[in-house]
Amino acid sequence: MTGPLTDADGQKVKNILFTCKTTAQTRGLGRQLGMMLRPGDTVALVGGLGAGKTTFTQGIGAGAQLPRGHASVRSPSFVFVHEHRGRIPLVHIDLYRLETPAEVAGLGCEDYLLGDWAAVIEWADRAPGLLPAEHLRVEIEPVNDCRPGRAGPPTADRRARCIRFIPHGRRYRRISSQLSSGRTGGTPQ
Repeated sequence: MTGPLTDADGQKVKNILFTCKTTAQTRGLGRQLGMMLRPGDTVALVGGLGAGKTTFTQGIGAGAQLPRGHASVRSPSFVFVHEHRGRIPLVHIDLYRLETPAEVAGLGCEDYLLGDWAAVIEWADRAPGLLPAEHLRVEIEPVNDCRPGRAGPPTADRRARCIRFIPHGRRYRRISSQLSSGRTGGTPQ
C-alpha cells in the first residue's frame, strides 16, 4: 500500500478542481494563472486531444501580457517550441507529436526550465522526467469525463471543462490556493 502523494517539500499534494462552463472562463482561469507566473515557473498541462490545453495556454499568454494577448498563442503542433515576450518571457512547448524520451531530450527543453523563462508544457505526461520537482500540474478534461462516478445526465455544453490543479512545491500550493479563493472566472469546487 502506498501513502498519499507528496511533493518535493514532503507536503501532501492537494488537488484543487475548477469547473469552467465556457471557453471564456477557461481562458479567464488561464489568464489569472498567467498574471501570477514569473520566470522559473513550470506549468505542466495534461489532457486529451481537444481538451482545452491550448485555450488555457492562450489565457496564460494574456495574463503574461503578451503583445497580442491570447491571440499570440497557437498550438505549436509542428513547431514544438514557441518563445513569447511579454511581462515575462514565456515558452510554450507542445510534446504531442513526440513519442520517446530521446525525442523530447533532442528538443533541449531543459534549458527553458533553468529560471529565465516561465514554461507551459502541453502533453507534459509524455515526458515526466523533464519536469522539475516543483511545478504545477494542470489536468483538463470535458466536464462529462470528470463528474464523480459519471452519474447523472451529461452536460449539454461541450465547452464546459474540469480543470484540476495539482501543485508540487510551496509556490504552486500558494498559487493554487489564491486561485481557489474565487478570484477567477472558473468555479472552484
